[in-house]
Amino acid sequence: MNLQIIHKKFSKAASNYDKHALIQKYFGDLLLEELRRDKVLAQNILDIGTGTGNLLRGLNSIYPLANIAGLDISWGMLLKARERARRLLQADAAKLPFKDNSFNLVVSNFALQWVVDLDNVFSEISRVFKKEGNFYFNIFGPQTLSELKVIFPQLDEHLKLSDLPILENLLRDAGFHDIKSQRLIEKRIYPSMIDIIKWLKNIGANYTGYIPVKNLGMRKVWQEAETNYRNHFGKDEGVSATFEVFLIKAKRV
Repeated sequence: MNLQIIHKKFSKAASNYDKHALIQKYFGDLLLEELRRDKVLAQNILDIGTGTGNLLRGLNSIYPLANIAGLDISWGMLLKARERARRLLQADAAKLPFKDNSFNLVVSNFALQWVVDLDNVFSEISRVFKKEGNFYFNIFGPQTLSELKVIFPQLDEHLKLSDLPILENLLRDAGFHDIKSQRLIEKRIYPSMIDIIKWLKNIGANYTGYIPVKNLGMRKVWQEAETNYRNHFGKDEGVSATFEVFLIKAKRV
């Protein structure tokens, strides 16, 4: 996905993002809890992919005296985040607009799965760290929406999510060490497959463009897909969707 598409999709979703981004908030709160538990000290903090600023609000609570910056590619998201931070920047994570040795804590909550060149992003994050720093982030793993990929296999080609060993190797190559990872699985129930697609659209992660309709009518395509999904993953109360999440902590010296 190129940056213009990402910017457009997430800006369009910004006005209602908080209402639908319950998965993001749940795991963002877990990330903040890790910072509290580890008693991480920080004076200069960067939140990459800050979105509407939910993580910023928690960071402001934990670090009331710190200098905290929020960065996002989506201008629409940053407009929503204005009430939660004074220092907001629109920029690409692969080209951070900061000098070397700027931060001692960098965090990110479900932004890095949109990055094509993670090696460059990790190198940039490494560059802006002070002599000692901590990097805490959540990222979706390849089993995320595995049910939807059964129904639409072509999603696997377009949504290339990195597995944990790959992420850890990229971090080491960028100069990080003492890497600690947790693999978390969350299953959610939705009324229907169509409700999952609508949810993706409402948070700006709309993959329906990758679902071919060819010569069939749209209604027939969706009806068949809904039936297949329900046959494979139906529950009494709806249909299931899996989210694989890697919560990763790394140090930079």
